[in-house]
Amino acid sequence: MTTTAAQKRAVTNSGTETVREAVLPLKQRIAFVSGGMGGIGSAVCRRLARSGAGVVAGCLPGYEKKDEWLAKMRGEGLQVYAAEGDV
Repeated sequence: MTTTAAQKRAVTNSGTETVREAVLPLKQRIAFVSGGMGGIGSAVCRRLARSGAGVVAGCLPGYEKKDEWLAKMRGEGLQVYAAEGDV
């Protein structure tokens, strides 16, 4: 690894095995997550936002839970936005 920020490690316990992942610096980066308001998409959005990225979560036009999702994520202190579209 070449940067100090990339040398930080995230530890995850997966059953009986400990997994280590490099945490890449994502400040001043924007990530778009298609389907970002679903279960897995929300987890991806959280991980990216906690790594410093601004996150745009994609959802279908007229998605009824968009405002609720945004409020919840922003309530956690995460920098997230929404974009409606049919990809």
